[in-house]
Amino acid sequence: MNSARRAFTLVELLVVVGVIAVLFGLLIPAIGSVQRQGLTAQDVSQLRMLQTAQVAFATENGGQFVEVGLSHGAIANQDIAWINTLEPYTNSGLLLRSPLDWSPHWLEQDADSGLPIEGTNDRYRQTSYGMNNYLSRNYSPATALGEAPADRLSRVRSPSNTVQFLIMAYIGEFAGADHTHVEGWWIGDFAPDLPLSVAATQVQINAVSEDELAWTSKSNWSFVDGRVLTAQFQSIYQSNQKNLLDPAIASATVMQGPSQ
Repeated sequence: MNSARRAFTLVELLVVVGVIAVLFGLLIPAIGSVQRQGLTAQDVSQLRMLQTAQVAFATENGGQFVEVGLSHGAIANQDIAWINTLEPYTNSGLLLRSPLDWSPHWLEQDADSGLPIEGTNDRYRQTSYGMNNYLSRNYSPATALGEAPADRLSRVRSPSNTVQFLIMAYIGEFAGADHTHVEGWWIGDFAPDLPLSVAATQVQINAVSEDELAWTSKSNWSFVDGRVLTAQFQSIYQSNQKNLLDPAIASATVMQGPSQ
């Protein structure tokens, strides 16, 4: 008996192609998610290295934290900026560009690329990371009030719950700065969502989640004690009386989201 070899019909071929397309549709997002997790983990590692260098600096400088110096509009002081003063306290140099950072303001060394920071003609992004200005000597709100700033470990009540380094906004005038101005985030109870909008002009609060800006947006945050947390914005900041940036009020527990 002769057996004829059965060929695929057009319908069967289309079904096979459709199944393969569905499998690819399921696989590609999964691959993208794994890649994103890898970039997030690398960013966490870089923030930990930054905190390690900061601890080494403080050990040699009477417990003082590094200072900020890159401007977001005023005159900058590059010499005191932490991107320079921390460099000697690393083994292989500071990794200042986050793998999550897509800012258009980086000036590449091998090409005439990069857009100047908003409102300038010659300033570019020098670091993905910025410091919580509450821990600065010159830019702390306490300094402006004539009080002693929390510029050293001995003045931070809860090191494990006080943010030190974070990811600066990718665009806008703060894209070229190395510090925030957290005291300006709170607008008032009459506009409960404005702190979110104001904070987002200084910090890339969705650097990890890449979603529309929301209280639940996620970024990486490093703390004075060296730990790094991938957290929702609402668990870091809710108001000027409830946040993990002001060392005078940083709580001992991670906050829950604000009521909407």
